[in-house]
Amino acid sequence: IHLFTDKKIQKNLTRINEMLSDTFHSHKNTLFSINILAKQALESPDGMVREEALNKIQQITSVSLYRTSEMLDSLREIRYRFIKNRVYDVIDEALKKINIPSNIQVVWNRDENSDKYICKFDFYHMSKVLVNILNNSIEAIQHANREQGLIEIMVTVQFQWVMIMVKDNGIGIKKVEPKKLFSPWHSGKEGFNNWGLGLSYVYKVVKAHLGFVRIESKYNEYTLLQILLPRPK
Repeated sequence: IHLFTDKKIQKNLTRINEMLSDTFHSHKNTLFSINILAKQALESPDGMVREEALNKIQQITSVSLYRTSEMLDSLREIRYRFIKNRVYDVIDEALKKINIPSNIQVVWNRDENSDKYICKFDFYHMSKVLVNILNNSIEAIQHANREQGLIEIMVTVQFQWVMIMVKDNGIGIKKVEPKKLFSPWHSGKEGFNNWGLGLSYVYKVVKAHLGFVRIESKYNEYTLLQILLPRPK
């Protein structure tokens, strides 16, 4: 199974890199245009010129956000390179990439024997999965207006599975939402920039690693997200 999966992963990894290259190139051109317009707005004494430049910046940004969403949604089959990694290392990497507000505490009960939590996964994409999950927890806590937010990270082994659990005391999920959470464009949060692609990405990545994602939640109390990854023999 692993030999077959590795070949399939390598084939699709090339496709991902090509699409990422196109995405970043497009962003480079967009930022270049915005930079020019911003300089015009700052340097021009004419109020009409400044207003026109700002309007163009807003238009370019709106188009860029829409196209980025389309590109992300087009990654229907995310494939990866399986390499043995320690689960603790990828969690540490994800924690480095997020900004934790002062009113939110992250609790992680680490096991001294971290070597037993080893799986074969793509380190880059799995760290992005955890960044998405942790950011969702932070947003859920902020949305609930908690004075003291709490995010708990737990890792355990059950039979041939390594389970990563992230629990928060945020706003939770309404009963009508869980089945749709892994669908692209569905979001339980409001706002222009909430495209609902985060959990869809999480689902695709974990599924590509022959794993599972489970969500348990009670509205206005908590959300517990579990990731199950197969252990290599």
